[in-house]
Order: sequence, then structure tokens, then C-alpha cells
Amino acid sequence: MMRPSRGWIGALGGALLGACAVTGSGAPPVRTEAEPLAPPPAPSAPDPGDASAAASAPGAPALASASASSSAHALPLASAAPIPSGPHIASVQKTSWIFDRPSKKARQIGYIREGTATPLSSEKPTHGDGCPGGWYAVEPTGFVCKDHTTTLDLSSPRYTALAEAAPARGTVLPYRYAFSRGAPLYNRVPTREEQLKTEGPREKWVEPPPLTPFLSGHEELAQREEIKATDPVPASWKEGAPPGAPRSLVRKWIPHGSMLAYHAAFEAEGRVWLLSPDMTVVPADRVKPFRVTRFQGVKLDEGRQLPMAWTRHDAATRYRKNESGALVSTGETWPPRTAIPVTGERVEVNGKGYLLTREDQVFALEQEVVVATPRERSRMPASIKDDQRWIDVHIRKGTLTAYVGERPVFTTLVSPGAGGYGLSSASNEELVKQSATPLGVYRVTWKTRAAMMSPEDGDPKDFWIADVPYTLYFRPPFAIHVSYWHEDFGMLKSSGCINVSPEDGRFLYDWSDPPTPPSWQGSGPGKGMGVGTLLVISP
Repeated sequence: MMRPSRGWIGALGGALLGACAVTGSGAPPVRTEAEPLAPPPAPSAPDPGDASAAASAPGAPALASASASSSAHALPLASAAPIPSGPHIASVQKTSWIFDRPSKKARQIGYIREGTATPLSSEKPTHGDGCPGGWYAVEPTGFVCKDHTTTLDLSSPRYTALAEAAPARGTVLPYRYAFSRGAPLYNRVPTREEQLKTEGPREKWVEPPPLTPFLSGHEELAQREEIKATDPVPASWKEGAPPGAPRSLVRKWIPHGSMLAYHAAFEAEGRVWLLSPDMTVVPADRVKPFRVTRFQGVKLDEGRQLPMAWTRHDAATRYRKNESGALVSTGETWPPRTAIPVTGERVEVNGKGYLLTREDQVFALEQEVVVATPRERSRMPASIKDDQRWIDVHIRKGTLTAYVGERPVFTTLVSPGAGGYGLSSASNEELVKQSATPLGVYRVTWKTRAAMMSPEDGDPKDFWIADVPYTLYFRPPFAIHVSYWHEDFGMLKSSGCINVSPEDGRFLYDWSDPPTPPSWQGSGPGKGMGVGTLLVISP
């Protein structure tokens, strides 16, 4: 596994196969010291679990289950980004860094992604170090170098082509996603003859073997359905390839089990093609689209408060007292991944614990749920202020609660490492081998709206997960990030990162610090950006 290094997120990577190593674009890690925390309870063996849900007010039968998922194409279709008005500087490479002052030796506080642009606060360049083309001040803070990665001409063919595959704004996910069954990435739309020569006749395609048990969870939301052409041919591809495309026909193949992000699905040469952010096109019939889970956590207010019980992988039975006072099944259940408001009252019958819910005299069997409870003030980080935002994660329960001071404002289910938790004193290499999530107190060191993840350094060839959304690094390469390939939230599932649903990932990304300005792709702490949100990870 590689050590974290400053400047290129490829160096954050390493052997986190599931979703904790990153290559290609992103951010430099910024380590911060842990703050004092009251001693955690004595560790015990982690227990597996699973979950999903959406909310209703106390007194209702339960918070509505969200274990159902939408179709693969339920998200709004992404459209080409319009050319922004006013002076902007745009990225035409994978990453264009934003510095806190006009110097390549300054601190990196953010970046813009290829095909996107950020507004200038002044059209006149500023002199500085390490940038012969001049530094440009950007909104709301920072400086971008005018170099080979950037352009001021938003009508240039290169930028407009990249903008057609840029991440969508205003949608839950920045892209649509698919699971590769072994597919070529073409640099241009091939003719039918070139398709046949490259891939062979369809009747001779070989069905990929089953994934290994370790990787099998990556296929859970993949659907065997046809991806239809829902978009027009992108303007830059009407001649078969965008400006500056490589001369070679095939850039590389996406191995079976790797994942693809795509912006558009269009028809050409008798086939449906998916436009990837890396400016390649992929045949839609060689991938499986992911359906999008509807699971999301619960925003807490006067009507919705902790404690909150959650079902996880399995349904939970409803119980009522009969005339003799015994608790008996009603014959009804709460579906998997459902939030259940509970009062905090517990009764024991025949050696089993039952929790009183906020539904009239309905009980849940304690062993069938996990309960998110408010953390006592004595067990919060010592420095927490009344208006300070922070995040509390419990590994064995698979719960995450967001706080403002002592007040919980949001709670949900997450999927930590498949190996449970690891000590904060363990090295990253040890934690990776254990597939464990590190315990401790951290700060968010970097945020990125979407990051390529792979165990390989540089341009991955054997395995990668494309454009994982809403990634919040806290001990690089460990992060909170969206899982678009499974919905086992509450289960011990990942390679050490903390998996969340798309809706929860978007909420946590927007809610946490440092803020990411709308036109930026990622942000880190520093001058003008503040410090990262505090994160407490307990057994």
C-alpha cells in the first residue's frame, strides 16, 4: 500500500479493493491531530448487520421502509453543461488545483475537474511563483494557474467536448453507473466492422465467471436489463470522436467486476453507447446498469428524535401485549432497512428484551434491531462547542449520527469495514489487511464530489470503481463515501471505508466542512476554508 503524499490523490491509494483507495483525481491529505475523547466501552466482537429507511413522525406505525429501489434510470438525465456567463477559468485536464495564494508551493485548498469551470474574481492575472502563464483569483477564494491544465476560452473544442461528459449538477448522483462484464473503452465510435474485429461475433462472447466472494457485493445492485438510448449523440461525437482523441481505437478494456460512470446513452453504428467521463465510449450491451437505492436516513427535529431503532438485513416482527400481558406477534413486520421510533422503554419477557415503539403499545424484539441513542455529554469530544458540527459513527451497530453541539440532527445506517474495527494505533497497511475501519477521533481532511477508486497506482488496468460520489476523507485513504453498488447499510461490508447511500452521501457532503463551492470539484481545509468536520468512530 502506498503512503499518503501531497499533491496527487493517486498517492492516497493502496490495497483497499472495495472502495478505499483512490487514483486519478482528488486531493492531498491533510492530517490533523485527534482530540481527547472519553474512553470508549470495552471492545467486543463486531456483529454483522444490514439496513435502509425513510422517516415519518412518532405515532405512525413506523418510519417508512426504503428498502425498495428505483429503476436504473430513475435519476434525471444529465444534460451538457451550458457555457457559463462571465469570466471563468476551466479545467481541460483531470485536475486543476486551487491554491490559497499564487504559488505552487502554497497550500492546495480545492480543485476543479476537467470539463468544469469556476468564476474569476478578477480578469487580470496576478504575479506569483511557479506559473509563467499567470495566476487568476477565483471565487470565493484561492488562485488557479493558467497552465496546460486550464483555459480561459470556454468555447474551445477541447473544453466543450469535456463539458459534455462533466458531472451533472442538481441530481442525487453526478453520473449514471454500470457494472462491467468485460467491455472495451473506445476512443471513437467504431464502425460495425471494427466492432466485430475487436470483440468478435456476439454469439461467441464468453459469460464472465462469478466474482470472488470478497468482490461479490459489488454486483448486488446490478440489473440484467437493457440500457436504452436516452440521449442524442453528443455534439463533439457527431463526427465519430471528440477533438484531440487518440488515434488508437481501443484505449483499454474494463475488466469484469470493475465499474463505469457514464453521462449519456446514445445510439450510433447500430448500437447503444455510453459516454464515459474519460472521453471514451463503451458498448451498453457489455455492462449491467445499477439500480439506485432509495434508502436514506432521518433528519431529526421535535417530531423525530433519538432513540431510533433500525431494522437491518432482515425484517423485524411487531409484537403487542395480549389480555394476559404476554407479548405476541401481530403477524406483521417492519421491512428491512426501516427506522422505527422508540421511546427508550425496555421490557423483558421470558429472557428476551423488547423495546416499546412510539406506535401505540407495539414492541420490537431487541435482538432484531439496532438502536441509535444520543451520546452522553461526558462521552463527547472535550472541545465540542454548542454550534459545532460533528459526526458520530458506531461500527458494530452500523449507525451514523450527525450532531450540532449536543443536539443530534440526523441519523442513518452505514456499512463499515467487513473486518469490523481496528485500533487507531494500527498502520493503514494493517487495517487494510483486516478490512477494518480505524477507531479514533479525526477531522475531514479532504472532500471530493466524485473519485476514481482502485488498488492500483496510476492509470488502473485490473480493477477500479469509477467516480465514487461524495467522498469525505478522514484518515486517507479511509473515507466516508457513497456505495452505488450495494444497499446493505448497517452491515459490515467495505474494505475499511464507511459506505453510505446516495441521498445520505449528498446530505453529509453538503452539511460537513470544509465547504465545497458549487463550481469546485473538491475542497480541503486551509485559508478561507476553515477546518474539517470532527468525526468520532467508536466500536
